[in-house]
Amino acid sequence: MFILVGTLANGQSSRTITIQQEPLAAAGLPSVFLQQASQPGFPWIGLLLLVLVAIIGYSVLRVRQLRTRQQTLETQVIEQTRQLNRAYNQASQQKEELSSIRDQLSQLADRFHMIHYIDRAIMSMNDSSIEATFRGTLTEVQTYLKARWVTIVLFDWEREVFYLFASTGSEMMPPPDLGFPLDTVEGLDLLRKHEPWQVDDIQTREALSPLDQRLTDLGLRSYRVQPLLAAGQLIGALTVAYPQPQPFVPLILEVLEEITPGLASSVVQIQLQRQLKQRNRDITASIEYAKNLQSWMLASDQQLKACLQDYFIFFQPRDGVSGDFYWMEVIDDTAYLAVADCTGHGVPGAMMSVMGSGALSKVIVDEGLTDTAEILDRTREIVVKRQSRNGKSATEAMDISLVAFNRTAQTLRWSGAFNPLWLVNPARKATPPGATAFAEGGFQWKALRQPVGSHPEPKPFFQHTLALQPSDTFYLITDGFQDQFGGDKGKKFTAKRLRELLLESHSLSMAEQGSKLFQTFETWRGLQPQVDDVTILGFRV
Repeated sequence: MFILVGTLANGQSSRTITIQQEPLAAAGLPSVFLQQASQPGFPWIGLLLLVLVAIIGYSVLRVRQLRTRQQTLETQVIEQTRQLNRAYNQASQQKEELSSIRDQLSQLADRFHMIHYIDRAIMSMNDSSIEATFRGTLTEVQTYLKARWVTIVLFDWEREVFYLFASTGSEMMPPPDLGFPLDTVEGLDLLRKHEPWQVDDIQTREALSPLDQRLTDLGLRSYRVQPLLAAGQLIGALTVAYPQPQPFVPLILEVLEEITPGLASSVVQIQLQRQLKQRNRDITASIEYAKNLQSWMLASDQQLKACLQDYFIFFQPRDGVSGDFYWMEVIDDTAYLAVADCTGHGVPGAMMSVMGSGALSKVIVDEGLTDTAEILDRTREIVVKRQSRNGKSATEAMDISLVAFNRTAQTLRWSGAFNPLWLVNPARKATPPGATAFAEGGFQWKALRQPVGSHPEPKPFFQHTLALQPSDTFYLITDGFQDQFGGDKGKKFTAKRLRELLLESHSLSMAEQGSKLFQTFETWRGLQPQVDDVTILGFRV
């Protein structure tokens, strides 16, 4: 700070003015000048004006700078505002795009959701009746398409009728086997071309078809008939109906297009299953009838009991009817017993068993043969002759074990083709003539290794004769029991194991032995399928 002292122009006394140094220095005045101005007599008025001009100049300059800065800031603000507007517009556009994508994804999810549940219903169409399965599937279609009425019709082109199954359940349904004329199907011409038939509003149609009238009565205004195609063939149609007009948005149409192929394929599969089940029922009925016929050929319990008294028969066909059979004829005091195994099982084996048992009866009853070997020789001739009638050779034959038991004379005569004869009696110490011992008290007669039937080098059968002893127990068998797979290792039961089982069971009554054989067979078999017919005839003298 410095002090100016001077004399006024009007001669008045001098006044002292104090001036701050800092503003003057800030105005750009040199410090030397400021020191001189502080001396008495300095023209401070001019200086003051100069200072004021400097301050004003500085202020103007500063204002210009501030205006320039303001303009720059305003330009920046405007540019940033434009950028923000562009970013906002881009964000709005992206938001719209995301919203559109979200809507598309939502529609796609709804579509997949509907198709998933409808396909699940279609895939479940297997074991239940076709009508109930249709209704369950159509309920899924109705629910996820939000339809009011859904039907499936199946076409029978040979009879020129169609069959109707509905899902709504609110109206009476016709019986599943009641057909309607095929020419009454709405839009059939388009369906034949594999194209759908669609009515957006029934009320706008000039003439109402029977289907239009039916849907109108149910309060419906629009429907679409979708062809069901399997292997390129029109097998029926799927119809969906709505109470409002024009409901068929792209989502519904896409779903209908996607589910109809699977639905048609399932319908064909179910129809084949129905046909197969019907054929199985027919075959089962035929087999049951054949089983009854075959039972008439088998020796009855009354015959066996009257002749053998103490016996069991374990007879278990693999397929209802059997290629195995047990047979009996009584001539005077002699009972002729046979257990035979014909080639094959089921119906083919049963047919062969009828031929074989008939031939045995003819030889013994009509021709009067008594020697067991001669009986088998003659039976073979009859079988081969009957098989060669059409000029073709046959490989079907019969393995057999044949005994002639005379209770009065206490003798037993036996001949066999492949099938052996077993005897168990612990009281017997010596091996009977023609037999071999397989254990103490256990003996077997081996059969000739040829069947009763066609053979490249047939040989005459031979007969063994045995004098009976008390407690002699005989077993006539086929190979079904010993060839059965099972046990812990899934192997065959074997003849050796079967003979051991019979030896262990000898002290039991014959009825108890039969029960034990059955239980052993089932336990051994377990979950394994039965591989062959099983027949064992045991009797004790």
